[in-house]
Amino acid sequence: MFLKVIRHLFRAFIDESALQLAVQSYYRVKYSEDKGVYSYIRELKKKANRLTSKPDEFTFRERFIDGLPDRVVDKMNDRYDITAESSTIDQMIAAIRRIEKSSVYCKRVRERRRAHRPSESPNPGHRGRKEETLGARVSRNEWEHFRNISRSGSILLHCNQQTHLWNIWNVLLR
Repeated sequence: MFLKVIRHLFRAFIDESALQLAVQSYYRVKYSEDKGVYSYIRELKKKANRLTSKPDEFTFRERFIDGLPDRVVDKMNDRYDITAESSTIDQMIAAIRRIEKSSVYCKRVRERRRAHRPSESPNPGHRGRKEETLGARVSRNEWEHFRNISRSGSILLHCNQQTHLWNIWNVLLR
């Protein structure tokens, strides 16, 4: 009798479209680097609890991995040997936290390097400054290199260095 009442209440108040929306929202949850893994797992568990039948542990781990970006899944598998078949959710979260920390550290290093580069061009489409040329094939850097060689008294030159030196002399004689 009690089961009949519950079924009747379920049919009366729970619509098929509401069930579909719950399933769709469960599969729409994705990992975001800005929010982090803890926010992702919290949201995924919240959406899983709204389903009519809660997914089993393995299915949940598969869904957890499916919501991650490919590069994170690759790093988890390559560095930490994490898979849905052989790892727990806690192991996956710990691996993703290490990946997040590494990513944040690398991002800070790149920003610090960019801030300390004096030759960086203000134009974002242009990578560095263009070398000034003294002639057809001789750059200012090459000229400085040959000038330093001549100052040091080094006599041995490679064939391509002799060609460049010849070009420099031609430019200077013009």
